[in-house]
Amino acid sequence: MEIERFIAWSRAAGTLVEIERAVDPQMELARVMYALDGRPVLFRTLTGFPGWRAVSGVCAQRQHFAAALGCTVPNLIHRIADALAHPVPPPVLDSGPCQEVIEERVALTRLPTTTRTTAGATSRQAWQSSRTPTSGATSPSTGWCC
Repeated sequence: MEIERFIAWSRAAGTLVEIERAVDPQMELARVMYALDGRPVLFRTLTGFPGWRAVSGVCAQRQHFAAALGCTVPNLIHRIADALAHPVPPPVLDSGPCQEVIEERVALTRLPTTTRTTAGATSRQAWQSSRTPTSGATSPSTGWCC
């Protein structure tokens, strides 16, 4: 399920929390995510990043995975097992929305990242870029570091 479809689905399901006011991604976004305990949240304005939006809670609950895979929560494990047993290769396209803007020099440090502190420990969201061995294409991803 594409992210825009997830947002529409969670909005229609009545679970999406939409925050209109500006939220600082480094100082308060993680706090809001934590306070809403896995609910889908759409942050419409990020302080210091004009035109950017952020969404959280996409993978936080089984019902989200079930909706993305087109099944019910009780059938989710079976659907995942079936998908692992019968993988479908992704489509290969000559063009797409992800290719509309091409940056020759990407500075991942200029992307909005969050910081969260829990029980005295601080975690920082980190960006990484990996290169596939077959095609040489790079794939950015994000995760939490302690």
